[in-house]
Amino acid sequence: MEKSIEDIWKTGFLDSKALVAPRVNDLYTRKSEHIVEKFKRMFHFNLTAIAIGGILGFAGLLLMQLPLTAFVMATVLAVVYIVNKRVLNGLENVDKSQSCYAYLQAFDSWMHEQIALNARMAKIYYPAIFLGTVLGIWFSPHGPFLYGWLAGAPGNGWVINGIPGVLMIPILFMAALLWYFGDRLYRMELNAFYGRVLNKLDELLADMDKLRKDTMT
Repeated sequence: MEKSIEDIWKTGFLDSKALVAPRVNDLYTRKSEHIVEKFKRMFHFNLTAIAIGGILGFAGLLLMQLPLTAFVMATVLAVVYIVNKRVLNGLENVDKSQSCYAYLQAFDSWMHEQIALNARMAKIYYPAIFLGTVLGIWFSPHGPFLYGWLAGAPGNGWVINGIPGVLMIPILFMAALLWYFGDRLYRMELNAFYGRVLNKLDELLADMDKLRKDTMT
């Protein structure tokens, strides 16, 4: 009967003459490198998409006569790009000379740190993009159309810094919701884009941890 990888791994540790443990170790090393390199490619692709999307979005919003929205959107995307570019560069500082298990653990720690950082930023940039969009439309040539639409609304005479109070309250409420749920929205995006890679990383770490414990007993 053909042995499973787990059986080969255990045999290799129990019988020093079998010399299969190094082969299994090499297999896990290559699986680790595959996961890390795949994540780096996806992360780099995502950053490139942010840069290109930011430039095209900025030009498009200017053409739509929404300069405030264009400025806010471009600023947010530029900050997200710069911060994550530095985070990605920091991944190169992880020591690759150590064992694949130690390297994967270091990569997992780096991953959790960058997720926590982006989740904190999401609580800021989601409301910022929303406010930039709404206020950008209001203070653009399209604003009078909204003002005319709200003319018949109750309490439309209450104005705060040029914005009707009847519009200000739901805007602030929505911005507060985006701040509160910003980190969760980011994690939903993260799982949609990187979910499979992250699951494989967790599974591989769990397998290697279990095998290490089994060989020590």
